[in-house]
Order: sequence, then structure tokens, then C-alpha cells
Amino acid sequence: AGTEIEAICKCGYPRTAHTSLLSSPGASGLEEWRVETHTRAIRTNAFGTVEFLGFGENERNYVRVDVNTKMDVMMELMMDVWGLEKPNLLISVTGGAKNFTMKQKIKEEFRRGLMKVARSTGAWIITGGTNAGVMKHVGEAVRDYGLVSASTNPIIVIGVATWGCIQNKEDLTDPECRGKWPASYRLGKKQRIKESFLDPNHTHFVLVDNGTQHQFGVEIPFRARMENSIANMKTNTGKNASVYVPVVLLVLEGGPGTLETAHQAVANNTPIVIVQ
Repeated sequence: AGTEIEAICKCGYPRTAHTSLLSSPGASGLEEWRVETHTRAIRTNAFGTVEFLGFGENERNYVRVDVNTKMDVMMELMMDVWGLEKPNLLISVTGGAKNFTMKQKIKEEFRRGLMKVARSTGAWIITGGTNAGVMKHVGEAVRDYGLVSASTNPIIVIGVATWGCIQNKEDLTDPECRGKWPASYRLGKKQRIKESFLDPNHTHFVLVDNGTQHQFGVEIPFRARMENSIANMKTNTGKNASVYVPVVLLVLEGGPGTLETAHQAVANNTPIVIVQ
């Protein structure tokens, strides 16, 4: 890079953002850069609650986690720290994030059907968590349901996203690693290339980090493991014997990331519903 251009590391972050320990892939510069050998996990500096400025005073739980975080730790966080109750159904939604268009009639049917199922079963909904495409549609459905529903049981919508692709993620960090209660997060008017805003209508966020920036799909294998762990929790619906949490993947449009998510679902014997 020239003297006036900030040098970017192979991980996608500026070299100046690194400690000397991780600033270079090798003295010769010829060594292949790898996540496994050129990044290291440290204590998370982004967790707590987040308030979306301009979207009411509701606060959502969020946490930045290492891509290799063990699932028993995640389940303890969600159930014991966040205080979530075991779901009776897990609905995983994936699909288009850009130029996503849905006819008005289908959009209304999708929203109505999704909310009817979630409300009647005590379901959790998991999406990619950003304010775009099908994820935004899910968030708006939950928002509209919340405005018209008198129920005291909120629908749980968990966004699992790649930390390195979140725009304004610096709003979520605390250098002292004590958490933010709340973090003030603002959706800007202009979305940067390879970045997305968090969706204000989700209730929880798990932001998956492998040390890279602007590389999409980091969260996909993690999300598959997390959903599989949730599916293996036993529900308390039966009187005599507990049953496992049923899970379904709902697919609407999408690209390579959607195909990978669907492939992970097939590998976990998860049924898939595809909406044309």
C-alpha cells in the first residue's frame, strides 16, 4: 500500500489495528495467512444490551462470540443468563439478503403464517439478524405482531450474524470488557460495501467472530451447530416423557450462503420448506 493508503491485513482489518503479535503472517510475508494460526481468541469486548436509536426504548441482548465457542456455553448463556425458556419449535429462516422482492400478497401470507405458527407453539425464530432481505421481512412481521397483539408472550427472534460484517459494530464494543447496558446503536442511511446493519426488530443477537472483517458466511457452521444443540434440548410438553425440539429450515430465495445453510441442515437431518 502507498503512504496515503492504510495497509490492510489479509484478515480484512487495518494492520495498525493489530498487536505486534498478530500484525504479520510471517517475517518473509510469503507464509499463507490462516485464521487458525494468525488469529487468537481473547475475552469478548462486546456484550450486554443494545438500544436501537429511533426504534423505541426496548433493549435487546447481544454478545460477540468466538467462532469455536462450545455449544454448552451458548446454551448456558441463552437459558440461564438471558433467561429464555425452552422453545417448543425452532424455525430457522434463510434466504435472499440483497434485492429481495416479494409480491405483496405472498409477503402478507408469509408474515401471517409465520406469526401464527410462532405464537401458537412458543417457537424461537433464528435468522441472519441483519436489516436486509428476508431477515428484515421476519423482523417487520414480529414488529407488526407486537403492535397488534395483546399477548404478554413475546416472540423470540435470534439473529446470528458475522461480527466482521456488521456496520457500526464499534458502537457495541467496550474496551474495558464490562459490557454495555445499553449500547446505543444507530442505523445509518448509507450501507457500506460488505457490511450490514443489525435489524432492530430482533430480540437477541449472537455475533460470530473468527478474526476476519468483510468475509460473509463465518457464522453459518456455528449457526448450524447452535440450532442442532437447541434441537437436542428436550421440551416439557409431554406428561410422561420429554420430547426433543422439532426444527425446520424455511428458505426464501438466496445465494451461495443460503445453499451452504441448506446443506448444513440436510447434514443434520433438518427438514426444509422452500418458498418459491
